[in-house]
Amino acid sequence: MIVINRLSKIAFFILLFLTIIVWGPIPECSELLMGQFFCKEPDINPNTSQPITCAPGNIILLNCTIIPGLKCQINGTVNTKTWFMKKLYNGCTYSTNYSYHTAVTLSVFFGWLGIDRLYLGYYAIAFFKLITFGLFGVFYLLDVILIALQILGPANGEQYFIPHFGPKSTYVGYDSSDIDDQVNCLGCFKGKPEHGEL
Repeated sequence: MIVINRLSKIAFFILLFLTIIVWGPIPECSELLMGQFFCKEPDINPNTSQPITCAPGNIILLNCTIIPGLKCQINGTVNTKTWFMKKLYNGCTYSTNYSYHTAVTLSVFFGWLGIDRLYLGYYAIAFFKLITFGLFGVFYLLDVILIALQILGPANGEQYFIPHFGPKSTYVGYDSSDIDDQVNCLGCFKGKPEHGEL
Protein backbone atom coordinates (compact mmCIF):
# COMPACT_ATOMS: atom_id res chain seq x y z
CA MET A 1 0.00 0.00 0.00
CA ILE A 2 2.84 2.36 0.85
CA VAL A 3 4.59 1.56 -2.45
CA ILE A 4 1.41 2.30 -4.46
CA ASN A 5 0.84 5.52 -2.55
CA ARG A 6 4.45 6.55 -3.14
CA LEU A 7 4.27 5.63 -6.87
CA SER A 8 1.06 7.61 -7.30
CA LYS A 9 2.73 10.68 -5.76
CA ILE A 10 5.75 10.30 -8.06
CA ALA A 11 3.48 9.84 -11.09
CA PHE A 12 1.49 12.91 -10.09
CA PHE A 13 4.59 15.10 -9.86
CA ILE A 14 5.97 13.75 -13.15
CA LEU A 15 2.67 14.53 -14.89
CA LEU A 16 2.58 17.95 -13.27
CA PHE A 17 6.15 18.64 -14.42
CA LEU A 18 5.40 17.52 -17.98
CA THR A 19 2.22 19.60 -18.05
CA ILE A 20 4.15 22.71 -17.01
CA ILE A 21 6.83 22.06 -19.64
CA VAL A 22 4.39 21.32 -22.48
CA TRP A 23 1.74 23.90 -21.68
CA GLY A 24 4.05 26.41 -19.97
CA PRO A 25 3.19 30.07 -19.67
CA ILE A 26 1.76 31.56 -22.85
CA PRO A 27 3.65 34.76 -23.77
CA GLU A 28 2.03 38.10 -24.50
CA CYS A 29 1.60 38.79 -28.22
CA SER A 30 3.70 41.94 -27.88
CA GLU A 31 6.60 39.87 -26.49
CA LEU A 32 6.82 37.37 -29.35
CA LEU A 33 10.23 37.06 -30.95
CA MET A 34 10.99 37.85 -34.57
CA GLY A 35 10.10 34.88 -36.73
CA GLN A 36 7.15 33.94 -34.52
CA PHE A 37 4.91 36.42 -36.33
CA PHE A 38 4.73 38.20 -39.68
CA CYS A 39 3.35 41.71 -40.13
CA LYS A 40 1.67 43.19 -43.19
CA GLU A 41 3.00 46.43 -44.63
CA PRO A 42 0.91 49.37 -43.38
CA ASP A 43 -1.30 51.32 -45.77
CA ILE A 44 0.37 54.60 -46.73
CA ASN A 45 -1.38 57.95 -47.05
CA PRO A 46 -0.35 59.29 -50.50
CA ASN A 47 -0.42 62.93 -49.36
CA THR A 48 1.88 62.59 -46.37
CA SER A 49 3.77 59.35 -47.20
CA GLN A 50 3.04 58.28 -43.61
CA PRO A 51 1.16 55.16 -42.49
CA ILE A 52 -2.59 55.73 -42.14
CA THR A 53 -2.51 54.38 -38.57
CA CYS A 54 0.14 56.92 -37.45
CA ALA A 55 -0.83 58.12 -33.96
CA PRO A 56 0.55 60.66 -31.47
CA GLY A 57 3.88 59.51 -30.09
CA ASN A 58 4.93 58.31 -33.58
CA ILE A 59 3.23 54.93 -33.05
CA ILE A 60 1.79 52.84 -35.88
CA LEU A 61 -0.40 49.76 -35.58
CA LEU A 62 0.53 46.74 -37.67
CA ASN A 63 -1.67 43.73 -38.42
CA CYS A 64 0.53 40.73 -37.57
CA THR A 65 -0.10 37.02 -38.15
CA ILE A 66 1.13 34.39 -35.69
CA ILE A 67 2.90 31.36 -37.16
CA PRO A 68 0.83 28.14 -37.08
CA GLY A 69 0.93 26.18 -33.82
CA LEU A 70 1.84 29.16 -31.64
CA LYS A 71 -0.42 30.86 -29.11
CA CYS A 72 -0.10 34.18 -27.35
CA GLN A 73 -2.05 36.32 -24.89
CA ILE A 74 -3.56 39.76 -25.25
CA ASN A 75 -4.04 41.49 -21.88
CA GLY A 76 -3.99 38.14 -20.03
CA THR A 77 -6.52 36.43 -22.33
CA VAL A 78 -5.41 33.72 -24.76
CA ASN A 79 -5.67 34.97 -28.33
CA THR A 80 -7.90 32.55 -30.24
CA LYS A 81 -7.38 34.32 -33.57
CA THR A 82 -4.35 33.90 -35.79
CA TRP A 83 -3.59 37.64 -35.84
CA PHE A 84 -3.04 40.53 -33.45
CA MET A 85 -2.35 44.27 -33.65
CA LYS A 86 1.25 45.18 -32.81
CA LYS A 87 2.35 48.67 -31.79
CA LEU A 88 5.49 49.83 -33.54
CA TYR A 89 7.16 52.77 -31.82
CA ASN A 90 8.98 55.44 -33.87
CA GLY A 91 7.45 54.07 -37.05
CA CYS A 92 6.25 57.43 -38.38
CA THR A 93 6.38 61.17 -37.77
CA TYR A 94 3.01 62.27 -36.44
CA SER A 95 1.90 65.77 -37.40
CA THR A 96 -1.39 67.63 -37.30
CA ASN A 97 -2.00 71.05 -38.77
CA TYR A 98 1.33 72.86 -38.57
CA SER A 99 2.59 73.31 -42.12
CA TYR A 100 6.31 73.79 -42.60
CA HIS A 101 5.81 76.02 -45.65
CA THR A 102 3.36 78.26 -43.76
CA ALA A 103 5.75 78.56 -40.80
CA VAL A 104 8.67 79.56 -43.06
CA THR A 105 6.53 82.06 -44.98
CA LEU A 106 5.23 83.66 -41.79
CA SER A 107 8.74 83.77 -40.37
CA VAL A 108 10.23 85.50 -43.42
CA PHE A 109 7.49 88.07 -43.99
CA PHE A 110 5.93 88.60 -40.55
CA GLY A 111 8.56 87.26 -38.16
CA TRP A 112 9.47 90.73 -36.94
CA LEU A 113 5.90 90.95 -35.58
CA GLY A 114 6.03 87.52 -33.91
CA ILE A 115 3.34 85.98 -36.14
CA ASP A 116 5.52 82.91 -36.76
CA ARG A 117 5.82 82.17 -33.04
CA LEU A 118 2.10 82.80 -32.60
CA TYR A 119 1.37 80.26 -35.37
CA LEU A 120 3.61 77.66 -33.72
CA GLY A 121 2.04 78.14 -30.29
CA TYR A 122 4.71 80.17 -28.48
CA TYR A 123 2.38 82.97 -27.35
CA ALA A 124 4.62 84.70 -24.78
CA ILE A 125 7.60 84.89 -27.15
CA ALA A 126 5.28 86.09 -29.93
CA PHE A 127 4.07 88.95 -27.71
CA PHE A 128 7.68 89.82 -26.80
CA LYS A 129 8.67 89.89 -30.48
CA LEU A 130 5.65 92.05 -31.28
CA ILE A 131 6.46 94.76 -28.74
CA THR A 132 10.22 94.79 -29.52
CA PHE A 133 9.91 94.32 -33.32
CA GLY A 134 11.76 91.01 -33.15
CA LEU A 135 14.25 92.40 -30.61
CA PHE A 136 15.25 94.92 -33.28
CA GLY A 137 15.78 92.21 -35.90
CA VAL A 138 17.93 89.79 -33.89
CA PHE A 139 15.14 87.35 -32.94
CA TYR A 140 13.65 87.81 -36.38
CA LEU A 141 16.79 86.51 -38.12
CA LEU A 142 17.31 83.83 -35.49
CA ASP A 143 13.77 82.50 -35.92
CA VAL A 144 14.05 82.49 -39.72
CA ILE A 145 17.14 80.29 -39.43
CA LEU A 146 15.71 78.03 -36.70
CA ILE A 147 12.42 77.46 -38.53
CA ALA A 148 14.09 76.96 -41.93
CA LEU A 149 16.40 74.31 -40.44
CA GLN A 150 13.43 72.70 -38.58
CA ILE A 151 15.17 73.13 -35.24
CA LEU A 152 12.24 75.18 -33.98
CA GLY A 153 8.99 73.26 -34.35
CA PRO A 154 5.45 73.46 -32.99
CA ALA A 155 5.12 74.05 -29.25
CA ASN A 156 3.15 70.83 -28.69
CA GLY A 157 6.17 68.71 -29.72
CA GLU A 158 4.71 67.39 -32.97
CA GLN A 159 6.44 67.46 -36.32
CA TYR A 160 5.65 69.81 -39.19
CA PHE A 161 3.25 68.63 -41.88
CA ILE A 162 5.47 68.35 -44.94
CA PRO A 163 4.36 66.98 -48.32
CA HIS A 164 5.96 63.80 -49.64
CA PHE A 165 8.82 65.48 -51.48
CA GLY A 166 9.27 68.28 -48.96
CA PRO A 167 12.49 69.07 -47.10
CA LYS A 168 12.27 66.72 -44.12
CA SER A 169 14.76 66.90 -41.31
CA THR A 170 14.64 63.95 -38.92
CA TYR A 171 16.59 63.06 -35.83
CA VAL A 172 18.38 59.75 -36.21
CA GLY A 173 19.08 58.23 -32.84
CA TYR A 174 18.64 55.18 -30.69
CA ASP A 175 16.77 55.03 -27.43
CA SER A 176 16.56 52.14 -24.99
CA SER A 177 12.82 51.94 -25.68
CA ASP A 178 13.35 51.42 -29.43
CA ILE A 179 12.67 47.98 -30.83
CA ASP A 180 15.83 46.02 -31.56
CA ASP A 181 14.48 44.61 -34.82
CA GLN A 182 14.39 48.13 -36.28
CA VAL A 183 17.98 48.86 -35.36
CA ASN A 184 19.68 45.72 -36.56
CA CYS A 185 23.21 45.91 -37.86
CA LEU A 186 24.54 42.35 -38.00
CA GLY A 187 27.89 42.30 -39.72
CA CYS A 188 28.21 46.10 -39.89
CA PHE A 189 31.31 46.17 -37.72
CA LYS A 190 33.38 43.39 -39.28
CA GLY A 191 36.96 43.52 -38.19
CA LYS A 192 36.13 45.68 -35.17
CA PRO A 193 36.11 43.69 -31.92
CA GLU A 194 34.12 46.34 -30.03
CA HIS A 195 31.85 49.18 -31.00
CA GLY A 196 33.83 51.61 -28.84
CA GLU A 197 36.66 51.72 -31.41
CA LEU A 198 34.52 53.40 -34.02
